[in-house]
Amino acid sequence: MVKDIDGRDHVARHCSSTNINKDGTPQHGAFLIKKEEQFLSVSWVEYFGESSVDKNMIGVREIVGKHRKLKKSGRFAVISVEMARRIIMNKYNKTLAFRDLQELHFPSHSGIYGYGSQDMRVAHTLAEMVGKDDMHPTVCDDV
Repeated sequence: MVKDIDGRDHVARHCSSTNINKDGTPQHGAFLIKKEEQFLSVSWVEYFGESSVDKNMIGVREIVGKHRKLKKSGRFAVISVEMARRIIMNKYNKTLAFRDLQELHFPSHSGIYGYGSQDMRVAHTLAEMVGKDDMHPTVCDDV
């Protein structure tokens, strides 16, 4: 059963090196939905039940790394669910839904619903919400 993610939680979007600005923040392309997709694929950070985003990111790296090749040059952009919902609603009157899709794919897999492949404004705004401190390594030497 697909369920919504709590607003107090976070999601992480994998960003390849080609979708990272020189200042370390994500480009809007990292948040564009592919034409054939109905949602933006992300990982639910708090799924792992640790006490901090940093500790939960260990689980995100491990699970996502089993399903795709993670390069050291990539990063995970972490976004607050509640902040994203609020900002997108206030700016564009669009309701974003953050849904847990683990039963459909793999543990922690989630999706952001509520905008489409042509909505560059939402992709830009989501990218702008992510600061350099919200970017986490895809590969850690100590993991």
